[in-house]
Amino acid sequence: MARTKKPSDPTDYTQIKEFSSAQEIESGIQKLRRRVDDVQSLQRDQVAYNDQRVMSATENIRNTALEIFGPHSPEYGYVKEQWWGIFVPNISLVPDRNWQRRQEMENQQRFLQEIPQTVTLLEGMIQRLVEKRSEFVED
Repeated sequence: MARTKKPSDPTDYTQIKEFSSAQEIESGIQKLRRRVDDVQSLQRDQVAYNDQRVMSATENIRNTALEIFGPHSPEYGYVKEQWWGIFVPNISLVPDRNWQRRQEMENQQRFLQEIPQTVTLLEGMIQRLVEKRSEFVED
């Protein structure tokens, strides 16, 4: 079996994951579905944008992409380098309490609006795996 040459550039995210079995793909699909559930629970449970659960969900998404697709995959490259996470708040340095309260409310509103985008990102990864699985089954 020929070995795949690993990229020497750590920011080269062009290596497409080659799965060894349909079961490996199914496992990846299940992990990503759990990440979708995690993200949707943030909205369902009305979690604040600055809650530790948001940061944990973000890290879980990055780690899951790494585990499923590998360190040089486009999927991992995107969540590591381009996707900032479920939410990145605006930070106010204005000492005015009313301004800070307004900023907090805007951050929470933006956070809730960005959750569907994160779900779409995860569903896109799931769809790629479903396509891979169908190719695997056809062989």
